[in-house]
Amino acid sequence: MTNLKDPSGLLARWALRLQEYDVDVVFKSGRKHQDADCLSRNPFPKIEETSEDIPFLNTIANFKEEQSKDPKMADILGKMDRRRDSTKFKEFNGILYRKNYDPLGKQWLLFIPKHIRAGILKSLHDAPTAGHLGFAKTYDRIRRKFFWPGLYRSVLRYVSHCREC
Repeated sequence: MTNLKDPSGLLARWALRLQEYDVDVVFKSGRKHQDADCLSRNPFPKIEETSEDIPFLNTIANFKEEQSKDPKMADILGKMDRRRDSTKFKEFNGILYRKNYDPLGKQWLLFIPKHIRAGILKSLHDAPTAGHLGFAKTYDRIRRKFFWPGLYRSVLRYVSHCREC
């Protein structure tokens, strides 16, 4: 800025403002600025949603007991016992969760037993607060909080057979 012969407009105002300070401009190669890009990115929003959003889950008194009724959960727990380094599934306080690799959703997704899935689908698609949003939005809402095998097909089948949609 100090090397400009006849600065005008915005550059002139900047030059005047910078004259107040003793500034040394030093060139630094791009290879030394490896972390600068992360500072210009917006952080991912922190999504904090609880079971209060889904009234159906509030009616379940003991989710640990409900999960134990699902035979698929026994398979997963058996595999976890055999492989100590299981990274996909974790058990917290006796409740099974699956690792979520989507940065927009929760870090650990609650494993939903087969007999509860219809209630989850109904709460997140048919309820007055859900709004019958269609397949893509309903699937996105569910996959950010919950996991079960065949989730995509379950949501697709449920929404495509919805009478009100």
